[in-house]
Amino acid sequence: MRGIAVFVQRHGIALLALFLALGGTSYAASTLMNGNAIKPGSIPANRLSKDAIASLKGHKGVQGPAGLRGPAGPNGDKGDKGKTGATGPTGPKGATGARGATGARGATGARGPTGAKGATGARGATGARGPTGVKGATGAKGATGSRGPTGARGPTGQRGATGSAGATGVKGATGSRGPTGVRGPTGSRGPTGAKGTTGGRGPTGTKGDPGATGARGPTGVGSGSRGPTGARGPTGARGPTGAKGTTGSQGPPAAVSVGTRRNATTLPTTTLAFLAPAITVNTTSGQAVVVSSQITLGTSSTTTQAASLRLWICQQATGGSITAPHPIDWIAPRAAPQSLNVYSLVDTLTPGNGQFQVGMCGQLQTATSAWDTNDWAYTTAQVIGGASILSSPTPAARTNR
Repeated sequence: MRGIAVFVQRHGIALLALFLALGGTSYAASTLMNGNAIKPGSIPANRLSKDAIASLKGHKGVQGPAGLRGPAGPNGDKGDKGKTGATGPTGPKGATGARGATGARGATGARGPTGAKGATGARGATGARGPTGVKGATGAKGATGSRGPTGARGPTGQRGATGSAGATGVKGATGSRGPTGVRGPTGSRGPTGAKGTTGGRGPTGTKGDPGATGARGPTGVGSGSRGPTGARGPTGARGPTGAKGTTGSQGPPAAVSVGTRRNATTLPTTTLAFLAPAITVNTTSGQAVVVSSQITLGTSSTTTQAASLRLWICQQATGGSITAPHPIDWIAPRAAPQSLNVYSLVDTLTPGNGQFQVGMCGQLQTATSAWDTNDWAYTTAQVIGGASILSSPTPAARTNR
């Protein structure tokens, strides 16, 4: 309304003319009015036509100065959350800030479960067996007392120390010699010996014919470049080979492999078989195997001794039969009634090239069930390379058994 009053004040004469036009010609003729007779703000806007208001619109005046800012209105209701905008490009990495002070140490957490036990590491190599001590002198055998009646068998006590060996019994007749075994395959060739010293240099061969002289290059101004070198003449004949030097001394022997196996003693039968656990060795031609093996055998009989058994150190090639490399060199143990004894053998074998099982073997000469108790057995083998083998008795001497 204020805007209309201002408008009327500025355009009073124009409004008066309009009023007179609307009042009719009769009123205009009878009554004449000037602009001062119209009370300011007395003509409401709804009494003017749209055309009249449009014709009275003047030019837009200069915008007045901005009014004072009104007080802030109350906060409107919170609008709905807008959709998440697209992720903008990653800005450049800022400089690393200064390291903050170390915080206070937190309380120790509960102990976690124990982890699974790791795999056992590989077993180290067994050291070489020390030398066997000197055997003491055999004590004198006491007189045998009369045998009393056999009492009831009591519980088996702890095993006592092994008594001294008894006197050797009367030697039995020598059995017929068994057939000679099939000769094994020839071992692979041993390693080549160390190279001898180089012989003296032979005389220089006849000098070859000189090669053709190359074409001379063109002479340049001043010092010209050197022409190409002519072709090399043929090589002279090779002089005779010098005498072969002496063979160097052989290096010391060395243990190639060593190991021990343990298991229960196998009871003997009339078939030749390993009684101690056999151990597998891999050898090449020229290598020796030192085998030490022991078994524990006895009898539970209260009246009869166990006998008729022969023991050897045997070998068996992979896929082959068990054999005694020294068939005449057996021992024939005997066990007294209700006794359990340890029997040991040591031998040196040269099986050749291949894989073999070695250990103590045995065979009953007559079927018997007297050997019916046993205990633990051991076999130790050591493969040695480059060792010289000490001589054994000749076959003729060994057949004297």
